[in-house]
Amino acid sequence: LEAMKMEKPLLAPRAGTITSLAIKQGDTVTAGTRIAHIATEEEAQ
Repeated sequence: LEAMKMEKPLLAPRAGTITSLAIKQGDTVTAGTRIAHIATEEEAQ
């Protein structure tokens, strides 16, 4: 995540694999916006 030329790491709320992104590079989002879907091991099976 980049804001005002500063990069900020994102922490995921759970372990898993990113299966889709809801935004694209250059999009502007607000706090709380879902940016990706993280599938758990159970969902992946």
